[in-house]
Amino acid sequence: MKSIEKRYQIFISSTFNDLEDERESVMKAILNVNCFPAGMELFPACDSEQFEYIQTIIDKSDYYVLIIAGRYGSEDDNGISYTEKEYDYALSKNIPILTFVYKDIINLPLSKTDNNSAKFKKLQDFIQKATHGRMASFWNNKYELQEQVEKSLRNSFITHPRTGWIKGDSLLSNNEPLLPKKKVTPENNKDKLLLAIYNEYSKDISDMEKNINPKILNIDSTAFPSLLEKLQNESLIIDVSFARGNGRILATFTHDIKITPTGINYLKNKSYI
Repeated sequence: MKSIEKRYQIFISSTFNDLEDERESVMKAILNVNCFPAGMELFPACDSEQFEYIQTIIDKSDYYVLIIAGRYGSEDDNGISYTEKEYDYALSKNIPILTFVYKDIINLPLSKTDNNSAKFKKLQDFIQKATHGRMASFWNNKYELQEQVEKSLRNSFITHPRTGWIKGDSLLSNNEPLLPKKKVTPENNKDKLLLAIYNEYSKDISDMEKNINPKILNIDSTAFPSLLEKLQNESLIIDVSFARGNGRILATFTHDIKITPTGINYLKNKSYI
């Protein structure tokens, strides 16, 4: 009997501005275990209407990763942070939760905290709720966090297997031989560029500036800036910088490019990954 490969969707929950680097490390951990990250990179300032959309993403996720550091985060009208609301919702849906807490919150710089005693008390209470009677890991830096997330996910796939995503051709009868998989290649230069960014981003050590350029990718250099701009405008990638003049793009700066969960889902839906 041939095994059926599953790929899981994993929701990342945390405060945003203080943990951007850590979220990126967690995304890489998720990609390393051949899964799809989901989160609200596109909505760092959450409100009640956006939270309803977040709930639909959590509903479709197989696992929930919670990262806690020095901030409680933005709150709703009842004084509950949206991060805690996400946690409560995932808990109510019986989604396996993996919690990762920064070890030395008390000594974080003020820029990494709410600098508010009332919020700090709420943060402490939230940490107690998220860790009491549950498995939790404690991390010192983004590298340790990435390693812990990857290890915990691999273990959870064994101890708490979920529905996941399964390719249609994997569901053929075991008595019917599987046809060789036809490699799907990008349909156009936009998709080709996005796939190249995904492949580079997935590396443990990536070099966007060196490897994401028109010469290596065999893309017309005059079209390259507008393709990057289109990908960013469609929220498939972030953190491309442009130098402009006379109504046109004069230069692009690609060293900080990041692919978004939306971009990864786009590639997944096109069967490029």
